[in-house]
Amino acid sequence: MADDAPDKGTATPDAPANPPELRTFTQEQVNDLLARQKGDVQRRYADYDDLKQRASKLDEIEAEKQTDLEVQGFRFDAGSAELDQEGDAEAWAIWQANNLDALSVVAHTEAVKCGRAYTMVQPRPGRQPRITIESPMQVIVATEPGDPSERLAALKRFVGDDGYAYSTIYLPNSVHRFRSKDAVSQTQVEWAPRPDEPAGHNPLGVVPVVALENSPDILDGGRSDLEVATPIQDALNLYCLDMQRSSASHASPQKWATGWKVPRALDGTVSNTFALKASVSSVWAAESADTKFGQLSPGDVANYIKPIETYVNHLSTVTGTPAYYINGSSVSNLSADAVKALDTRLVYRGKRKCLSFGDGWEETLRIAFLAKGDTARANAMSAETIWADPESRSLAQTTDAAVKMRESLDVPAEVAWQTVGFSPQQIKQMLRMNGWTPGGAANGPPTNGQGDPSRVVLPPSIRT
Repeated sequence: MADDAPDKGTATPDAPANPPELRTFTQEQVNDLLARQKGDVQRRYADYDDLKQRASKLDEIEAEKQTDLEVQGFRFDAGSAELDQEGDAEAWAIWQANNLDALSVVAHTEAVKCGRAYTMVQPRPGRQPRITIESPMQVIVATEPGDPSERLAALKRFVGDDGYAYSTIYLPNSVHRFRSKDAVSQTQVEWAPRPDEPAGHNPLGVVPVVALENSPDILDGGRSDLEVATPIQDALNLYCLDMQRSSASHASPQKWATGWKVPRALDGTVSNTFALKASVSSVWAAESADTKFGQLSPGDVANYIKPIETYVNHLSTVTGTPAYYINGSSVSNLSADAVKALDTRLVYRGKRKCLSFGDGWEETLRIAFLAKGDTARANAMSAETIWADPESRSLAQTTDAAVKMRESLDVPAEVAWQTVGFSPQQIKQMLRMNGWTPGGAANGPPTNGQGDPSRVVLPPSIRT
């Protein structure tokens, strides 16, 4: 129940000699704070459950948008004379220790759908700091008005397996933990300090929760990519429902008869026993030669298909998703250049997301280094997230570009390899396998004495 709290005996940075006095809260203040924060979250995500049910096609669209957002490493200058071109090994060790290769995809997907996701950093004894991905349905961060990068406080609220509600307030210098007095069965919750660890000092000195915001604006911060698409999806759903409801009428057109003498009972009333009933198992017949039968023209399903196609195209336009991602038939007879042109807007949106998400990941890693006591990297504001190229290119194109960079511009081999798409870890492995030092492939002969480094583009061990 207290996974959001550091373990007992955690090795944390040394606390200041005179730690600040812990701030105390009355029960009324805690109730008011939680009620206001909960109300804000409920208003912001009031239609979250309904949105998830309606967004089957939108899920596919957003999956395409975030699939290529792959973090490959980090660069931390940390005040050194040379920037680590291959990526910071310590930062990557923290990343791998927290399984963020997979969890970062979860964070990006949640942020694209909800507008934001959160990361939380906690020190751990004798191990790498813990970094967890937090849902915007459980976590919220208060920031300085006019400066969203200045975090003032964070709140995490969740219901445990025992039925009790738990909440934790994170302040720069203290952490306050509460639990509901009774199992949660109503909207109003009465809180009490958590009996195992009600409050404590925050050794980090900063709020350890960071927002990963998607397409942030000035007033509201992160925004969901589904906002502009949901009304269009609603219209699509309506047309599809109408088409399904009318399918029975289309399959069995309305019948008509003229010159038919209506059967009547002995008292002159119309007898239902002889009423005409159209069905696939009955045949109409009449004694009079003047009686005629026929049927109305069947309904045309194109009356539904055409508006659906129009809305699908509109959905593609407003979301920046290439039409062939949604409708495979639209890709016929398109040249490679035409497909690339269609992908341009989607690639641009992906690169913009790299900027906003990158700031969040860099701040998360700075807090992690602070938890380890590495103040140099914790204060390295020049930190940079290394992303895989979100644009899809053929291997022939990227290899040709790398060759030209080496031959015409004398670009270091490490940079050419990054252009091809190798990760920092793969580049280090290739340098080691070929006996080169960083920069040796461009600035001098390799240490194993093989080849002319001025002509090297790819290591011999991976040439095909």
